[in-house]
Formats: sequence, C-alpha cells, structure tokens
Amino acid sequence: MSCIALARCHKSVLTQTDPPPGNTYSDTASFWKIYDAYEKDYELILAKQREVQKKEKEEEKQKEISGKSHQDFFTRTNPKATSRPTDPIIIPPPVPAPSRTLGGEELDLDPDTVKMTERIISQNTHDEINQDFRYWEDASDEYRQLEGSLLPLWKFHCNKSRFQVVSSLSWSPAHHDLFAASYTPDKLCALENEGRICLFTLKNPGIPERMLVTPQGVTSVQFHPSVSA
Repeated sequence: MSCIALARCHKSVLTQTDPPPGNTYSDTASFWKIYDAYEKDYELILAKQREVQKKEKEEEKQKEISGKSHQDFFTRTNPKATSRPTDPIIIPPPVPAPSRTLGGEELDLDPDTVKMTERIISQNTHDEINQDFRYWEDASDEYRQLEGSLLPLWKFHCNKSRFQVVSSLSWSPAHHDLFAASYTPDKLCALENEGRICLFTLKNPGIPERMLVTPQGVTSVQFHPSVSA
C-alpha cells in the first residue's frame, strides 16, 4: 500500500486600493476679489428676495381668485340673499431694495470685522515692505559719516485726487502711523476748484482712511497738538 502526499503551493497575494483623487488648489486674496465676492453674494440676496416677493404675489392672486369664485357660487345658489361687500384684500407695500453701497451693514456684516479683515489682507500684501521698514539697515552706512540713504517703501494715492497736487503733510502726534495730506487743484489741468483732505495710515496704504472734500483747495493742514484725532 502506498500513499502520495500532495505538496501545497503557497502564493503571495497583495491587494492595494486606488489612491484617493487629489487636486492642488491655490488662490490669492486681494481687494478686487473680495469686492467681487461681496457683489456675487449681494446678487444672490436680491435674487432670493425677488423669489420670495414673487411667491407672495402668486399666493395673494390665488387667494383673490378663490374668494371671488366662492362669492359667485354663493350668489348663484342663494339669489335672494343680501349681497354683502367682501373685505378688500390689503396688499403690503413692496419692500424697498437695499442700497448698493456694500459697506457691510446691508450684508449683515460687522463693520469692525470687515475693517480688520482689510487690514490683515493689506498687511499680508505689504509684508516685505513692512519688514524693510522695521528691520532694514544699509551696511554702507558704516562707511558714511555724514551721509545716509533713503529707501522708497509706500506710494499713497487717491484716485479722486488725480488732477490735484499735494500742498502739505502733517503727522499725527497721537498715532504715529497716521498722517494727513491736503490737496489743491492743479492750475494747468484742473477742471474744478474743490480741494481734499485725506488721512492715510501705514497699516493700510492702499486707500485713505478718511477723506474730506472742500469747496476750495486746501493749502495747509495740521493736527491739533493736544487733542488726538
């Protein structure tokens, strides 16, 4: 009697799942992109308001039609019944559309939060300039005894003062990052005689913090020495 032992073959089986799909996304936050985002959100809010008003008008029309049909049926079935005037349907006045200033209040946003967000974006945009303003040193100053060097950092401008010239500057004694600039119309290319006073800050050099329009050109501006602005 003989027997044969079967040899078992070992096999290695490896299983690997497909990697999840990935995507690389990058974007930048700028003033115009934030403005466009607010514009799109504002358009969505207006569209929702129009849809709600349209539904309310359709419901009021259906109620009016159903009320008239019920009154006609009651009049046909009871001709001797005294006809009483139905209650008039009071249509509420249309809701006025909000203004398109997009300052934050119309979108239920906190103005302080919006201003802080704008400051953060401006600080990230001008980070290299801020670092140079704080820590930059010229190594060649060691070899110069009575001479120094200037490094241009910011460029402050206002789009509405394109045809005006700067007449004076004044730094705030209370806030060291705030200064005022007065504008007077240029005699060569100015079309109007109005002037302007703009308050700029180093925290947000892209746009003036405050702007005051005057009927005539401003030749000089100065902060009060004791009352903080």
